[in-house]
Amino acid sequence: MDVTVVGGVYDEVCVDPAAHRLMGSGLRAARLLHALGADASLATCVDEATAPELGAVAAAFEVPVSTTPRTAPVRYLYETPVHPAIRPGSTGGGPIAADGDVVVGFGMIETEWTARGDRVVIDPQHSEVADLLGRVSAPHRALVLNEHEARRFAGHGDLRSAARHFLELGIEAVAIKRGARGGLVATASGLSAFGAVPTRRVDPIGSGDAFTAGFAHAWAVEAAEPLEAARFASRVAAAHSLEGAAGFNADVLANVGEPTAYPQDSMPSVYLAGPFFNVAQRMLIRVARRALLHLGVEVFSPLHEIGHGGDEVAELDIAGLERCTSVLAILDGADSGTVFETGWATRANIPVVALAENADDHAWTMLRGTEALVLPDLSSAIYNAAWAALGRDAEK
Repeated sequence: MDVTVVGGVYDEVCVDPAAHRLMGSGLRAARLLHALGADASLATCVDEATAPELGAVAAAFEVPVSTTPRTAPVRYLYETPVHPAIRPGSTGGGPIAADGDVVVGFGMIETEWTARGDRVVIDPQHSEVADLLGRVSAPHRALVLNEHEARRFAGHGDLRSAARHFLELGIEAVAIKRGARGGLVATASGLSAFGAVPTRRVDPIGSGDAFTAGFAHAWAVEAAEPLEAARFASRVAAAHSLEGAAGFNADVLANVGEPTAYPQDSMPSVYLAGPFFNVAQRMLIRVARRALLHLGVEVFSPLHEIGHGGDEVAELDIAGLERCTSVLAILDGADSGTVFETGWATRANIPVVALAENADDHAWTMLRGTEALVLPDLSSAIYNAAWAALGRDAEK
C-alpha cells in the first residue's frame, strides 16, 4: 500500500551526546515506514543549500521525495536531547498537497499542507489541531500527540476530557503519549491504556516521530485496532532509540520487548541525588528535574526541597529518600553525599540509576555490583530512573 508522508526535513544537531544529521519528522517517518515494509514517499520543503544532501540521504533510504522550495535551511540545536531545542532564524516555503491511500502528516514550521486519502494520521507538532483537520479530507483520521500538546490544543487539563474533545472533532482514534508511562488511546468505544517499552539506551530526539510512523504502519497499513497500533508504535519507538532511523530495519524489533503494564493512578517519585555547589552543578540538577517531571513522575530534589544547609539537612534528605521509589544519582565528581545516598538506597531496596561520563570506571564497581544501572548519557539515565520508579511503585 502506498504511504505518503508530508513533513519537515531539518538539520538536527546535539551537543551531548554529539550528533549531527539531516532528518526531521518527515524524512524520519518515511524512512521508518519504508523499513517496516510500506511503499513510502515523502513530500516536503527544501532550500537550495540542503537539496543535495536530502537527495543523497533519501536515495540511501530508498525513499522517493517530492519537494517545494523554502527560503533557508532549518536547524534544531539541542544542548542535550532532554533540553528544548533552539531553532535560530526563520524560513518560509510553498504549500504542499499530499494524496494517497494513506497519508501521514506532521505539522511543519515553514508551510501549510493539505491531505486527501482513505486513512490519514496527523501528528500536529506545533501546529494547531483544528487548523490541520480543516485541511484534511479522509473518511478515517487518527491523531497522535503527547499529553502536553493534548492539554494545550484541547484546552482541558484532564486527558479524558481532552480525548473526548478530539473525538468530537471527527477523529476516529486519538493516541496520547505520556512519556515514560506509555499513553492512552481514545476511540468512540472508550479509553484504553498502553505501556512504554523500556530500553537501556534512550534517544528522545525523533522518538515521537518513530511512534507516529509505527502507529501509522499498524493502524493505516495493516488495519490493526488503535490500541494494538499504539502498542506496536511503542516497540518501534524503542527500537528507534536503540538503532536510530539510519540503522533501523524490521529485524530490530526482535531486540525490544512488549510494552510494560500501564501505571494507572500512581505517582511515583524519583530522588534526584547530586552535588549543587556551583552554577554548572545546579543547572544540571534543574535540567534533570524538569525532564523527569515532563516524563510524568514526581521528583524529590534536595536542591529544591531543602536547599543548602549544615548537618541538619541529612535527616531531611533521608526522609525524602525514604518516600521515593527510585534514585537518579549524578556521580561525576564523586560527591560524598551522593555516593552515601546511593548506598543508603541500595540497602533500602530502592533501585538506583546513575549518570557517569565514564560508566565503566572502576570507581563505580560497588554500584554496578549491587545492581545499580550506571549510564553515560543524561537521556538514558533520566528515562531509566523514571521507569525504575514506575516499576517499583507498581510492585507495592
